[in-house]
Amino acid sequence: EALEQLHDALDGFEANRQRLWQGTAHYRIAQAHLSALRAGHAAQHAEQALALGFIGGDQMRARVLITLSRALSTLGQADRARACRQEALILHEQQGPAAEDIGQPAVSRVG
Repeated sequence: EALEQLHDALDGFEANRQRLWQGTAHYRIAQAHLSALRAGHAAQHAEQALALGFIGGDQMRARVLITLSRALSTLGQADRARACRQEALILHEQQGPAAEDIGQPAVSRVG
């Protein structure tokens, strides 16, 4: 249900050319897919959020990169995951202690 609402919101943001909100919606969709253990879809939406370039500054970009890193790691793409995490850490260092979980590994969910 949440994904349906997020996709509806995304459609509205796209129709109205609200790129910041499009990027935010893609990020939230990526998070939902990652929580549901659909790493491929999570990676796709995180990449779309990054491609838009309007996602709310460096702190938000770092969060999207971490989501992408976790999805890529789950997909077995360790090198790309590491590159995303490294870019997020650089952004984090530039911003100060705004996002404490950037350096933490992905948490595996069971059940």
